Amino acid sequence: MLAEVYRTYAARCFKANAMDFDDLLLNTNILFRDFPDVLVKYQERFSYVLVDEYQDTNYSQYLIVKKLAASHQNICVVGDDAQSIYSSGEPGLKIFSSLKTTMLITSFLNLNKTTDRLRQLLMLQIQSLLI
Repeated sequence: MLAEVYRTYAARCFKANAMDFDDLLLNTNILFRDFPDVLVKYQERFSYVLVDEYQDTNYSQYLIVKKLAASHQNICVVGDDAQSIYSSGEPGLKIFSSLKTTMLITSFLNLNKTTDRLRQLLMLQIQSLLI
């Protein structure tokens, strides 16, 4: 029964030329894997990559970020593991640790208490660096 519901859902999405969020992530990873020239175009277009709420990223999102930032190594992630959407915060922490070990991280700033205002100020500072 559930399999039939999913097949119907997938067929309707295909017919409507639509994707859900998981499909967007999966298909982006497939696109970058199967068409390296497309990945290069996006790497050239985005010489800086900024990810907010990084503690809530999943592995598929991590792969996209890693691929986009691979050529320029200009990446900034902002996150607070205490605010993870995952109950234990564990998936986000593992992904964050993976990013630190697989990418060239030149600096790391740990904000123990991130307030909304502090986050806004940090984002403004980052934007000023990109201009």
